[in-house]
Amino acid sequence: MKLSFEIVPVFEKGFRTRIYTFRLNGEVYSEFKKFEINPKVISHPEFFTLISRIDQIRNKYGCRMDWFKDESEFYKIDAIKRILCGRGDLRLYCIRWSDSLLFLGDGGIKMPGTNRLQENPPLLAIVKKLESIYKELMDCMQDEGITIEEIIRRYSRR
Repeated sequence: MKLSFEIVPVFEKGFRTRIYTFRLNGEVYSEFKKFEINPKVISHPEFFTLISRIDQIRNKYGCRMDWFKDESEFYKIDAIKRILCGRGDLRLYCIRWSDSLLFLGDGGIKMPGTNRLQENPPLLAIVKKLESIYKELMDCMQDEGITIEEIIRRYSRR
């Protein structure tokens, strides 16, 4: 099965969690790199707090459930999350696969005065993309009878 993306290590080795992202076929940047280079994101006052939270997930605490909020919109996939940090208008979406495996997506800044994901079309599009990637991973696992670890080995850019 050919996937529509490759898996890119962000932090493959950590004391608690391995962290990856996705680069869609035909795109220059990975999903997390898009987040990291977005001028509005990197100038946000909570950007470095969020990056520190990712480092804590990687090396100290792992993927603690209380640091994530469910965000799946269409398929209601439990693994689609947002990393909680600060007052919450800076959003980074991810697939929390397990306590020790995390896939970072893209994110952005929640529009002021909105409470629901549907009211933020750019953020909703990011969540839908992660839902699609998750579904593709699950289909690959089922169709080929392999684990997520084997998918990472096969489809990872090292």
